[in-house]
Amino acid sequence: MACGTPIIAFRNGSVPELVEANTGFVVGSVDEAVAAVRRLGELDRRAVRTCFETCFSAERMALDYLSVYERLIATSAGRDDASREFGLAGTAAGPQLPSFGRADPGAPELLPSFPESLECSRSGRVR
Repeated sequence: MACGTPIIAFRNGSVPELVEANTGFVVGSVDEAVAAVRRLGELDRRAVRTCFETCFSAERMALDYLSVYERLIATSAGRDDASREFGLAGTAAGPQLPSFGRADPGAPELLPSFPESLECSRSGRVR
């Protein structure tokens, strides 16, 4: 997508959440993939690149992380139970994020999840 290349991918993992109708084809079999190759001319490579820039650029991802951090700060300001709410370990220096591989599976999801059909707005936010 970063190069404007349309996607043909099998319906596995996060593929259905990431591939839009104007960026590629999600397929369920080799026959569907072959048929999708014949349809590649229907897609505008500029639209594929624009979707990448809007949804997956480093700037966009950094803004999403900033949003999460701002929520953490706003939630923890003046609240003793913020560490519990976000599954954070508190220390004298303040809350710390859990280390990878040891995160509390019961903790709420902090990062926004992709909707079933990913739609990118011009502002760079997922709608």
